[in-house]
Amino acid sequence: MSIIPDVSEMSVNSTSKNRRFSEIFPSLNPYEAILELLCVFSVLYLPYLLKAAVLGIDMSKYSQPLASEQYVALLSQGILASLIIGFILFKNRQPISSLGLHVKDLASEIAIAIIAFLGILTAIWIISIIAMFVLDSAQIKTINRNNIQIANMFVDMPIWAVPLFCIFVGYYEELVFRGFFITRLRCVLRNDLLAVIVSSAVFASAHFYEGIFKMMMIFGLACLLGGIFVVRRSLIAPMIVHTLFNFTFIMLAKSAIKVMK
Repeated sequence: MSIIPDVSEMSVNSTSKNRRFSEIFPSLNPYEAILELLCVFSVLYLPYLLKAAVLGIDMSKYSQPLASEQYVALLSQGILASLIIGFILFKNRQPISSLGLHVKDLASEIAIAIIAFLGILTAIWIISIIAMFVLDSAQIKTINRNNIQIANMFVDMPIWAVPLFCIFVGYYEELVFRGFFITRLRCVLRNDLLAVIVSSAVFASAHFYEGIFKMMMIFGLACLLGGIFVVRRSLIAPMIVHTLFNFTFIMLAKSAIKVMK
């Protein structure tokens, strides 16, 4: 029996591996990837940035219940993002699976999502206990005040609408910040870890109104979801985790506000 490796077989295996790898991380010119990122994020967020620059940021709205027009705006934004990304995929002749939107092993994705979600809850519990001993009373009051303000945003949301809202946000934000953002960043940075970190930092910064403490926690959560996406080559588990996390927070927030009243 020959101990010399079959070069042709190794070449086939390598080609097959690279093909599977490129299915989730398409090979794009870095400049093309940057242009696609600018296209999506300018359409979605440039109007808000311009409004904030001209009129300023009204933080008072984050202590008020979300109005129906804000839900419509979020729905429109998510649909617009999906259409733009769909057009980009069509232009590049890439399948939606290139962003991790495929169901190849649903049972495994659900299991991983549940384990990750339980791990997140445990981590939050531990961090909260540590914060009680590390932070002073003024900092804790600030965190609690921010939590109450965020909770107030969802106090008027009907119970039947909570799961629908969470599913949509989980789909939309994972599609943009993990599926699209990371794959394009990887074409620019040529490094999975950097792509995850940068996308997570941008995602966390979008939650500036929740305070620096929550932003740090959201950054950690985004890194975990990005890591799952990179390793699994699928958005299913991150979407499930994101949905469960938002659902749990909103339901706890509604219960807490009800008790306070």
